Amino acid sequence: MGHVISDVRVNQHQVNKSGSRVGINRPDLQYTKDGKRYYVEYDKQRCGSPGTSRRGDAHEQRVLDNVPTIDLGAQVLLKLVGACE
Repeated sequence: MGHVISDVRVNQHQVNKSGSRVGINRPDLQYTKDGKRYYVEYDKQRCGSPGTSRRGDAHEQRVLDNVPTIDLGAQVLLKLVGACE
């Protein structure tokens, strides 16, 4: 039997635990699976710097502002798509 995925959201503003908006980063996809929140970001790869994106660090910081205890390596996924920029 598969995992239960719930509370799927797209294009949501990030807020901290106090409810204050911490940025305009709107994860392309976020969902809850097995009691943990996951964030998926889609971005273009930097030309000449494989595996990185222009906005990746800012995405990461805003997610950390939102959920300071998150396991970045497991719960935040950066998907690089399209031509580099």
